[in-house]
Amino acid sequence: MAGKEKLSASLRPVPANYAEARAEPVLGILTALNPPSGFLRIDQPFWEISLRAAACTSPLEGVLSETPYRRVFWNLVGLRRTLNAVRNWLLVATLLGLLTVPALGQNKKLAPQTCRRNLTLAEFLLPEDANAAKDAFSSFRSALLDGDRKKVVEHVRFPLEVILSGSPLRLKDAQDLLGRYDDIFTPFVVSSVRKQDPERLIAGWDGVSVESGAVRFVLENSAYVVGDIILSPLKPTGDAAEFLSKQLTCPPLILEGKIIAFNWASRMSAFENIYIDHFIVDVTKVLSGTLPEGRIRVDFWGVSHLPEYNLPKDAFAAPQVWRMYLRAADDPPQNSEVCDKDVQETVSFVDEETGREVENQSAIAPLDGASGRTMTYAGLPCFEAKKQYFKQQAE
Repeated sequence: MAGKEKLSASLRPVPANYAEARAEPVLGILTALNPPSGFLRIDQPFWEISLRAAACTSPLEGVLSETPYRRVFWNLVGLRRTLNAVRNWLLVATLLGLLTVPALGQNKKLAPQTCRRNLTLAEFLLPEDANAAKDAFSSFRSALLDGDRKKVVEHVRFPLEVILSGSPLRLKDAQDLLGRYDDIFTPFVVSSVRKQDPERLIAGWDGVSVESGAVRFVLENSAYVVGDIILSPLKPTGDAAEFLSKQLTCPPLILEGKIIAFNWASRMSAFENIYIDHFIVDVTKVLSGTLPEGRIRVDFWGVSHLPEYNLPKDAFAAPQVWRMYLRAADDPPQNSEVCDKDVQETVSFVDEETGREVENQSAIAPLDGASGRTMTYAGLPCFEAKKQYFKQQAE
């Protein structure tokens, strides 16, 4: 892909179907304590529940109000009210503890739940992936600041495409990069790397980058390597600026599972050889996030003539365990072409002479070769996958 084409793709206009970016509301403790049964209602605060309980009057109040024992009685009633109030407060505190502990534990697992422009390593990646990214960055930074050019180049993925003086430049290998080293590792790049706190690296679907955007790492063959370098500060304008200002990143759903079926018709090259794989996954383990169902649908963009944009061939072999970072279909900005409800599940074959349909065959192919099994995407939660966060796991 030419460097100029890459630049234009990065600064593409806002699509017509672009959904307004929105941040998910941060739910407070009271929201977490609002079960569907309505036992505890948000419009009836806990302190109101307790006060109402403490204000209950005794049915004997009118009968004994004029007796000689009135003062003793009302002292006892007052004591009872106090004890009831204490009891109610203890009950509320108990409920608060029981109901919020799981919620807080869940929030810790998903933290933060709010979608933002940028997320840190700890907010987006699993600890092992975050540590691998920090190690790769620290090694790259040490080499860069020490002037060890050979070691710096070892951290770079090739071919590397950059924009130099407004024009695209493609560096096909380490020798090319060494020949233009001073042009690529500009004062802006070096300063950005020097100032970057590894704990505050930005993580997202495109990889891991320094906060200035000067250097971006991508996950390739289980290792983080430099996949993009911006030589000078960029300030997008127009449609690109609007798009970036609204684009948000949400914490991904991270799971392990087996692809048990896929849509073979979707793998047939369409216009520009671009297709979307639709496949069904049986989830074996949820590593981050929540997923009530055990079977999901996943969509993945592919370009038939560009292997780097396709899932590994093994993904559509016999069922095996894969680790996946998945983006929910309704994460902002929404993509109307992903998780389409009308995705084809059957393929019709027509007799050319008569024009009549002679066969209606399922487009969903089970990976284990079982026949007669009915599978469907209908009703399955749908997610979008990215290749660099799609990794085979050892059985």
